[in-house]
This record gives sequence, C-alpha cells and structure tokens, in this order.
Amino acid sequence: MNAIVGAIDQGICPLCGRPNHCVVAAGGMIGDPCWCWGVRAAPEALARIPAALRQKVCLCRECLTRRDWKDMADLPHGSVFEEQD
Repeated sequence: MNAIVGAIDQGICPLCGRPNHCVVAAGGMIGDPCWCWGVRAAPEALARIPAALRQKVCLCRECLTRRDWKDMADLPHGSVFEEQD
C-alpha cells in the first residue's frame, strides 16, 4: 500500500521530489502568472496526484507533461510515496 509521508512542501513536486518552480510556493499570490499556465497538463500525470495533495501542491514541468506513466514503479526516486507492508 502507498502512503503519503512527511509534511507537505508546496515547492516540491509530489511525484518526483524535485522543485516544481511554482510561483505561489515561491511567495507569489494565487492568480499570479506561473509557468504552468502555458503548459498542457497530461491527464495521466494529474491522476497520479494523491487525493490528499490535490489542490495543495503543484507538479514540476516534467511530471505535469509526462504522458507515458505505466504504473507506480515509474515514479522516480524521491517521490512522496513510500511502500508499506
């Protein structure tokens, strides 16, 4: 079973653990222009955001645009997921 671990860091992509370069996480205001406004989000990537983190954190550009997700084993090292017994 997968579990979300640690505190939420809004500046980190929840799928890969890299900086997401979110304007709001960097101190901007909600509604300030951000890089993600000009990117078409991959539904496959959005579906991988854990329910508890939806509308709370942003994905990085690479994860947001990735369309070849196969299974949870595709998550890069450093993601917020951790396998539990």
